Amino acid sequence: MLGRNQQLLRTYLRQSLVSLGIYTALYGTSQWMEGSAHYTASQVGLILLPLSGISIVVARLVSGRGWVRWPLILTGASLLLVGAVMLFITHSSNVLILIGMSLLFGFANGFSGFANQAALYVQSPADEIAVASGLYRTFAYFGAIFSSSLIGLAFGSAATDSGFHIVAYVIGSIGVAVLLMTILDRKIPARTDK
Repeated sequence: MLGRNQQLLRTYLRQSLVSLGIYTALYGTSQWMEGSAHYTASQVGLILLPLSGISIVVARLVSGRGWVRWPLILTGASLLLVGAVMLFITHSSNVLILIGMSLLFGFANGFSGFANQAALYVQSPADEIAVASGLYRTFAYFGAIFSSSLIGLAFGSAATDSGFHIVAYVIGSIGVAVLLMTILDRKIPARTDK
């Protein structure tokens, strides 16, 4: 199926990259906030709460309108922007900046959730939709799995500001890759048919 449907394969790869960025945000920034900025687990949870809240709002907006292409472009732009913001964050940064970073990750998550799934449904033959959906989740899990390797490489034995900035470069690069993969792929529909 992957060999026959290059369009679908690109959607899987894009979803893997987005998952890599989002899971790195969840796991890496929380580890850094506790280890380097010395926030408690409860405080980290509250700082990252806007990620979930804005994701829900944005996903509802995107899915209600059936948008596909522009949300994927905005996913890449959001990840690029959050990578740039992270470069200026240190262990002594104001908590409002960390909340802003959380919001940006939430935009990336909200924009990509429906849009990548909608692309999957448009690109999959009806008789293969169950297998295609299962592979979609598998590729998303690849991103989650690789995020822990990325965090381990960036932080080593301690979550420091310099490791956090390495993560920032990677997330910014993921944003550029998602942006280019979307802009250059003319087969991604602008929206789903309602």
